[in-house]
Amino acid sequence: MVLARFCRVFRPLLVVAVLVAVAIWSNPGQSAESFRFYVRQQQRPVGVLHRLQELAGLLEVSVWNGGVASLGFEGDRTFLGAFDSWIEVPNVRKMWKSGDIVWSQGRDPEAVFVVFLLVYLAWQLWPWPMGQHFIASSQNVRSGRLWCLLTAQISHQEVLHLMSNVFFMFATLPRAQAFLGRAELAGLYFLGGSLGTALSLVLSSLLLRGASFVECFGASSALFACLAYLLAQPSESRFRWAGYEFGEVSFLLLQLLVDACARAGGLRFLPTWKCDVIAHLGGFAAGWGYATWRRS
Repeated sequence: MVLARFCRVFRPLLVVAVLVAVAIWSNPGQSAESFRFYVRQQQRPVGVLHRLQELAGLLEVSVWNGGVASLGFEGDRTFLGAFDSWIEVPNVRKMWKSGDIVWSQGRDPEAVFVVFLLVYLAWQLWPWPMGQHFIASSQNVRSGRLWCLLTAQISHQEVLHLMSNVFFMFATLPRAQAFLGRAELAGLYFLGGSLGTALSLVLSSLLLRGASFVECFGASSALFACLAYLLAQPSESRFRWAGYEFGEVSFLLLQLLVDACARAGGLRFLPTWKCDVIAHLGGFAAGWGYATWRRS
């Protein structure tokens, strides 16, 4: 009783403290060299030319470390660094003059992150309409709001749930896009996630006691579909998560551990973040099945 009251009162502070700690730990701008490495990796195979330009004073590279996030500067380009990722901040004036106002395919994971963040902010501002249109539930489906199966794949109400899937997304989507391209990856993401979600809506109330009212939302089901597609490929995949490299088996075990922690701790401290094992398994099966069908 005392613990429950403590969690209810201090939960917002706990969430903020955890988020700040994770942001500081995964800040990619701890040194200027890490930013230089990122920029040169972007420009392969001309990374050596980039180094020579900097040595000759023709190109200036610098980093401002703000603790929880960083700013990287390379010439007239600006990058925001946070949660082990660098995101180029668009130069709107330059893009408008050049006519290049379309988000390039290589920056799709960054665009997905922005969508995740905007939907999360919408949850904080308008929770009631978001619950009608961005949660997959039997009630919403019976009311004819079938689009909730799709919108649930980008929906997060708790900040820790959001950040968990942001790490998952940046680890899987870039490599999956290299195999599939933009359009096919979008199809796998939304259809694979929706199939897992629909499976959970049907089976959860039957298999899990006390789950008479089932709600599903979050990107995990869709991301498990993308992960399964990668694991089904004959080539070995490597995954970068929170600054560390993982092989296929170790990364899958890591995600299962995150699921276990969410189920054990999330139910007590974050009531709206409940690990949906059935949706995750359904998404994984959809991704693996699609990879098998595509090879045949």
